[in-house]
Amino acid sequence: MQFAENIKKLLNGEKKVEEIQVKFKNGKEKKYDLEESSEDTIKSMFAEVDWTEVAEVDVEFEDGDKVELELEESEDEADEEEEEDK
Repeated sequence: MQFAENIKKLLNGEKKVEEIQVKFKNGKEKKYDLEESSEDTIKSMFAEVDWTEVAEVDVEFEDGDKVELELEESEDEADEEEEEDK
């Protein structure tokens, strides 16, 4: 749920978020245009996205700045992958 928490912080920040693009582990992408969105639009985004399947989130602000949030592997997942490679 790390993505959802980070996105909420950005939404509550000083800059206005214009667009959020969610990239899933399976390669699919979903864009959310928040330029003229309501609170309901934002709530539905958080409800419909399976955050455990998200690989990356791109956030674009009204002023053109962008932030990219990438999945960070937990230490347990990294250890499992190392053991599988042996």
